[in-house]
Amino acid sequence: MTTYNTGNAIGSTDARDLYDNSQNLDHLVNSTSATYSDRKGVTRCTLAGIQSAVKDVFSDVDASVSKKMTDVDSVLASKITELDSIISSQFNLSAATAWSYKIGATPGTSEGQTTFSGLDLAEGNVEVFYNGIRLYSPDDYSHTNSALTLAAPCVSGDIVVINNFRYPVTVIDGGYYA
Repeated sequence: MTTYNTGNAIGSTDARDLYDNSQNLDHLVNSTSATYSDRKGVTRCTLAGIQSAVKDVFSDVDASVSKKMTDVDSVLASKITELDSIISSQFNLSAATAWSYKIGATPGTSEGQTTFSGLDLAEGNVEVFYNGIRLYSPDDYSHTNSALTLAAPCVSGDIVVINNFRYPVTVIDGGYYA
């Protein structure tokens, strides 16, 4: 928007062009409109217009990112469910039984070993922790279907945890595996 609209070239020192430029600067900085026309007739954005455009861009970006995150969450949840299903059907480990012992007095030992009897360790994998440290068979313990024997004796205050994981019969590629 100009008052004099002289049509003089850019760089003019004509007082009327300076007046028009002053008005245009006022529109650029203080107008609530999105655009204004400079003294050469070119439509320009005001600061209010630029701010609005930036807000619109960020709003679109936020909506796009939000949608993509929702899509990613959905795909991820689907893949986790799929993986869980595969793990459940192929490698179904379930802690069928867990025993925890806190040794209250010096237990009965035989040849420096401590034996826990009356267990049901039929088929599966046994995991043993002695005072929080995992033990490994056959160096640290041995077991039968009904008993587990530690290679070292336990003393009062020791904690022994025995987990028995059972493997179901699993079908993989048409074959049966125990």
